[in-house]
Amino acid sequence: MKSNRFMGGIVQEQLGHPIWGSYVQRLLDPGAGLWRNPGDGGHDDKAHPPIHPTKFSAGESGWSQDHQRLYELVVRHFLACVSQPAVGAETIVEIDIAGESFSSSGRVIIAVSSLSHF
Repeated sequence: MKSNRFMGGIVQEQLGHPIWGSYVQRLLDPGAGLWRNPGDGGHDDKAHPPIHPTKFSAGESGWSQDHQRLYELVVRHFLACVSQPAVGAETIVEIDIAGESFSSSGRVIIAVSSLSHF
């Protein structure tokens, strides 16, 4: 796996982007606690780090819509790879009233983290 400095450099290039630049700024702030090293998934083919943008593009002007969407997908996926995962909680309630069963469940997001830029 590539070094944290390599990953941090790729992320830092995205600081100037008008859409996700503010998230990148928080991601690079050690006090925010959003950064994590990408997991190796249990298998290491020693081929490459997570798929990442090779160049910064501030606005993708002049690109086809498909090219813009592909670039955005690559960047957002990469940022998610170096971000803490979102944390959620689920509550399940089951009750019995006079022999009649009732149940309900709900989920909440506790920590948004990488979901904030998707």
